[in-house]
Amino acid sequence: MKSINIFEGYRLSDALTLPQFLLLLTLNDESGRPKAGFYTPAIAGAAVSELLLRGVLSTTNDKKPIIVAAP
Repeated sequence: MKSINIFEGYRLSDALTLPQFLLLLTLNDESGRPKAGFYTPAIAGAAVSELLLRGVLSTTNDKKPIIVAAP
């Protein structure tokens, strides 16, 4: 069986961000409204994760880790 790369030809800027993807997963197909009640904290976490992955934010190695803007 031949494997298919569904991301072939896409750049990172062409793809959905993590918060966008998560929001689409929570929406009801018919009504367009969110299915779950706790999607906002998940989307906020996905936004922070996206910024960490892109190198815009970084964490510290202190006892209490904090997120800081990357230099």
